[in-house]
Amino acid sequence: MKKIVSCFVFLFLLLSCDNHNWDDTVITNSSAEEITFKFSNTGKQLLAPGGTTTFPTNAYQHLESYSPAKRVFFEYEPTNDGYTGEFKQLDSMPVKVNNTLNKIVRLTADGWMDEMVIPANNSTQTGTIYTSSPVFKAVVDVPDFFISTTWEINDDVMWVKIYN
Repeated sequence: MKKIVSCFVFLFLLLSCDNHNWDDTVITNSSAEEITFKFSNTGKQLLAPGGTTTFPTNAYQHLESYSPAKRVFFEYEPTNDGYTGEFKQLDSMPVKVNNTLNKIVRLTADGWMDEMVIPANNSTQTGTIYTSSPVFKAVVDVPDFFISTTWEINDDVMWVKIYN
């Protein structure tokens, strides 16, 4: 009798696995960035800004990677009949740079903004940054030339000063 009950329990578990394989996964890109992502059950996918893609859902799937990771974030919601996810833009703020040097400077922030090339003695360079606590790196094409950067946030604008 135990063998028969065990057989029916095993058969029930085997047949019920499809209940966890939902119909579709729908992923939307609400950001302004082109997104590359990979789920555990897919190859790499490319999703244009404003685009949507759909693929079959597998049990226990998860997002393995996406980029640009320092520009967007991912939200998802599993439901009884599917899985929906959305890439959204991270909050950003304008960056205004004052280069007090008489040299061209390349400014980066560890991927949190696009590299900026700032002309010599320029105080009008602007960009966009996606963090409120950056680590700036300023570089000139002159060996052994010491550069410092300071920054502060005023009125939702990040002000960066490059000096020697």
